[in-house]
Amino acid sequence: MKEVSIIFICLDNYHLFFERFYASAEQFFLPHNKDKKYYVFCEQEHEEFKKDNVVFCKVDKPMKTSYKNTEVPDITKIKLNKFHYIRQHWDKVKEGNYIFYFDADSVIKKEILRKDFVSKGKPLIGVLHGFSQIRVGAGKKGLRFESEPKSKAYVDPERYDVSEYFQSCLWGGTVDQVKDMTDKICEWIDHDESIGHRNKYNICDEIYVNKYFVERKKDLHILGPQYCNPGEGWSKKRGVKLSGRWGEAIISHECAAQFNTEKLLMKDEEGEQEEQAKHIKLNPSRILGWSRVINLHKANYEMLKGFRNNNPKAHLLISCYKGDDFQYMAERFDADYEFVNDSIFVKWKAGRRIAACGSVLKYFETITNACLKYRNKADWMVLLEDDVECFNAPQKIPSGASLLGPMGPGYKPELRKYLEPRAGEKYCWRYSGCGGSLLNMKDWIDAHEKLEENKWDEFCSMDKRLVYGGDIGVSFVLQNAGYGVDRWDEFTGHWNEKKENYTFAHGLKKYYGEKLTEKDLEDILSAKSSGHMHVKRGDKFNSIYVKN
Repeated sequence: MKEVSIIFICLDNYHLFFERFYASAEQFFLPHNKDKKYYVFCEQEHEEFKKDNVVFCKVDKPMKTSYKNTEVPDITKIKLNKFHYIRQHWDKVKEGNYIFYFDADSVIKKEILRKDFVSKGKPLIGVLHGFSQIRVGAGKKGLRFESEPKSKAYVDPERYDVSEYFQSCLWGGTVDQVKDMTDKICEWIDHDESIGHRNKYNICDEIYVNKYFVERKKDLHILGPQYCNPGEGWSKKRGVKLSGRWGEAIISHECAAQFNTEKLLMKDEEGEQEEQAKHIKLNPSRILGWSRVINLHKANYEMLKGFRNNNPKAHLLISCYKGDDFQYMAERFDADYEFVNDSIFVKWKAGRRIAACGSVLKYFETITNACLKYRNKADWMVLLEDDVECFNAPQKIPSGASLLGPMGPGYKPELRKYLEPRAGEKYCWRYSGCGGSLLNMKDWIDAHEKLEENKWDEFCSMDKRLVYGGDIGVSFVLQNAGYGVDRWDEFTGHWNEKKENYTFAHGLKKYYGEKLTEKDLEDILSAKSSGHMHVKRGDKFNSIYVKN
């Protein structure tokens, strides 16, 4: 399929729907076709239309006098004008080999390939109605086809197959077929308006589309109702959770005219502006996961697996401090790897855990080195530790903070007194920075540079935890330079029964002291990112890393 023309009509507030439709279509609709062009019909050009593959088509918005004697958009007339708008800009739209129309309140949810949408020998495409009763003509209103013989939309049930009713939210076909459809429906609508006919159910353009389809069933490629599933709109209107009774949704069609979902979108847009002022959305490709390891192969394997599965675009660095060789694990999880043979880092036991500790100042230096190494590739560093569970990718964080995570205890009174004037309005009396915390790399580099290391013993005398605590130390360095520390709501406790809905938790301590299983080993040895595994299986490897 060569160039595809996508028609999107969005007068009045319906222009608010374009950005989300465009994003969904770019991702899921004919994803291998790079020649998609969007023809957007509106009474004025909006900022969201200014894209390389979007063509703005200016049309007039019909108005009417309301019962309050004010001028308001004539929604019915907008729907009836749909095909006239297309004919008005036909010289632009006809450039595609295929033309597809989508209602503005459509969102594509799953991948749609050419074979799903186009059938050889059938130049016309239509979709069955999303509501089952309307689709089969059941319910109080019965058949929705036009029943008035004077109307050009009239369908004689004795002559045509009326067992299936179509929805006009999605249709398309070859250029010639769509041109014929546009011309005929324009003629039919003009005739009915000239005789003053109005469909009894005020269905507007849809009855004309159905007339055109039933006359050409042999040329029609029929899409199922999963291509216009109304479940999300129905649920939004009622403020309830979407249930499974609506079935599969390849394309969600919200039926905004019935459910007023554009008003919800207007509220969402206003709320999003407020949200943007309060929060920062994270770019998944600008995140660095930094893991410091010594041993604990099983715990680190589970931690890295969770992080990589949920953050496929993130950068990942594994730093091993004078411990076991973890290069085989770096290869498995597509990570950079460094072995630091530094005697400053010693081993100490915390329960069943053996962790990297020693000089906190040296710890700061390693953070800075990692930040400098990736400063052109990433903005935020995830401080990964071997007990960190990862369930989802980080989404957003409160603005104004440079370190975010679970909040630890408060500083000692003397250190609080020292930090408060230096942190100013960003002062936080509690610290963060444990595994699963997010660190702004640029701010850290600046804060570390400003740290007066010759006064470190003096700072430690104010709170002895600075002697050995990396988390309190990182918080201190940032606060000392005037940077903020805050709680991150996407982090939760390991005890939370709904922790899978969050991003991080501390829940892998159960693997401390455990060895890799045979299943883990099979997964690790299947990695071929570097052509071969750095560590090959053997008796020595098994005895150290694999559970018997």
